[in-house]
Amino acid sequence: MKNIFILDINSILSNIIKKELETSKSYRVSCFNNQSDFLVALENKPDIILIDPDINKENDAFLNFYKGITSMLPNVSIILFSNLSNIKLGIELIRKGAVNYINKKDDSFLQEIKKTIGVIAKIDENNKELQYINQKLTSLKKKVFVYILTSIALLLFFFFL
Repeated sequence: MKNIFILDINSILSNIIKKELETSKSYRVSCFNNQSDFLVALENKPDIILIDPDINKENDAFLNFYKGITSMLPNVSIILFSNLSNIKLGIELIRKGAVNYINKKDDSFLQEIKKTIGVIAKIDENNKELQYINQKLTSLKKKVFVYILTSIALLLFFFFL
């Protein structure tokens, strides 16, 4: 189950998103409408964060807030959703690792959020499979190495008889 945090001053919209996401039973969603409650809850290590950069009206302050989140949780996936009037901030955050920027004014923004979260979940699933394959490959390499060493030892043994 993915743990998702939503940080937005608009608690009505946050709860709509929460209800929509929780219908799939694959997500546990927590909503926050201020940075201080959100920061305290980060100890629960969410997998995905939906955040409205407008939570802080000053771009530099939000960038520092964003950097703080990513330094505390380097593997968290962050999705921005906003009526962001400053496109430069959105672009900068995408460059710094945000997964997507979704415009709240877009009629399909809720579907876009679900789609983005689905892609993140699929990537995570593929990464787990890749880790499993790498573990198996490492194990196989060790077995092949032992087999080769044993073969060489046997060849040397019979050669010097």
